[in-house]
Amino acid sequence: MILHKLGIRGLEDNLIFHLHNPESPTWHSVQESFKKISKIAKENKSEVLLVIFPEIDFLSEDYIFSEVNKQVEQEAEKHGFYVLDLAYHYKAYPSEEIRVGPDDGHPNAIANEIAADAIYD
Repeated sequence: MILHKLGIRGLEDNLIFHLHNPESPTWHSVQESFKKISKIAKENKSEVLLVIFPEIDFLSEDYIFSEVNKQVEQEAEKHGFYVLDLAYHYKAYPSEEIRVGPDDGHPNAIANEIAADAIYD
C-alpha cells in the first residue's frame, strides 16, 4: 500500500475504523445487509460462510484490525453465518510472500490458495 510504504498509516487506519464505527451509516448498512442475506439464506434453506480477508500489510501478533474483524465476526454469527477469518492463516507468512506487490496489498496467488484451502477445510 502506498500510504503504508510512505509511513503514513493514520489515514488508512482512521478510514477502516470510521467505516466500522457502530454509530456510522456504513456499519448500519452492513448490519442491514447481513439481515437480508440471512433472510434469503433461510428462505432457501442455505448456509452462509463469511470470509474475512485481513489487511495483509498490517498483519502481526498485535494486528491493529483484530477488534474490527471480531466486530464483523460477531455480527455475522448473530445472523447465523459461519465465519472464517483469514488473519489466522495469513499470519504465518511474511506479507511480501502473500500480497500482489510492494504497492498493492491485495492477496496474490499464494494467498488465494491459502484462502481456498481454508474454505475447503
